[in-house]
Amino acid sequence: MFHNQECAYHPEYVAEKKKPEAKKHCACRFAVKRLHSRERSTFNQEVDILKKFSNERHSHLISLLATYERKDKFYLIFPFAEANLNSYWQKVHPSPCIDKATVSWVAEQCKGIANGVVHIHAYESSRSESHLKEPRKLLGHHGDIKPDNVLWFSNSAAEDVEAHSPSFQRGTLKLTDFGLAGLDTRRTVSRDIGEIAISRDYCAPEFDVDGDCKPGRQKDMWTLGCVYLEFIAWLIGGWQLVKEFRNERKMTDPNWNLVMTSTCTDFVHEFLDMVERDLLVIRGHDHQQRDRLTSMEVQTRLSQMLGEFERDPAYGCRPNPRTS
Repeated sequence: MFHNQECAYHPEYVAEKKKPEAKKHCACRFAVKRLHSRERSTFNQEVDILKKFSNERHSHLISLLATYERKDKFYLIFPFAEANLNSYWQKVHPSPCIDKATVSWVAEQCKGIANGVVHIHAYESSRSESHLKEPRKLLGHHGDIKPDNVLWFSNSAAEDVEAHSPSFQRGTLKLTDFGLAGLDTRRTVSRDIGEIAISRDYCAPEFDVDGDCKPGRQKDMWTLGCVYLEFIAWLIGGWQLVKEFRNERKMTDPNWNLVMTSTCTDFVHEFLDMVERDLLVIRGHDHQQRDRLTSMEVQTRLSQMLGEFERDPAYGCRPNPRTS
């Protein structure tokens, strides 16, 4: 959907160019994405969605800075991120400690991402079409939530010092790549899988079980659950455990249980239970089967876990592995 490129302003335009830290902390770097489609209607739809979220300045959704057109090609300009969640786990901080600062950051960021999804799912617009008497009500979903589409923006050095964990680089995670963000009249319908690139490692089982090849809000919750599982693996075992977990889950008969990891805490157990029981729900042909949690319900649960951790840090930091 997009071609991505990093750009920078010429140094003469950087107000603080004489300061050594200017290159690292100034807002002179940005990302330019070129839309592969040359259809203006597609470009306008992408911009409409992005402007909606940019105007609200959500802390965990990427903001659109500007757009332009050149030689019949469409471009979008975004803030430049130092890493995505995958490269953060692998290169920026591959070996975290389960201390108060780290657990608090994980809980806050996971809650924030959930709230970002709430905003996407709450998006409503309307579109007039010639063959319809009335405008269609359009409802939003993301369509491709995965670690590569979660960007990491570093905070100032002062904030890292306040974390009381010098080796731990905090920051803010933001959902990006709304190139798959879909809008339709039903809550679970978007474009056919043949028209878009779905990330197979994170897509919901409905794609394979019953041939439901259309992304939607419930499928967003499955993919969010997959990202959370890997986030938990990173928290309790670093990048090495993320790699092992990914390899194991590709097996036909995986023999893996994160809850038995020696570094698991009560917070991790509760988080895992929510993901496994209420997000990674396999939905078959039985229409009476319960749905996965909504993004708002996930945000509420994570807020409750964060509150418990703030009252009792041992809830998030003291190892308590299960034996079975």
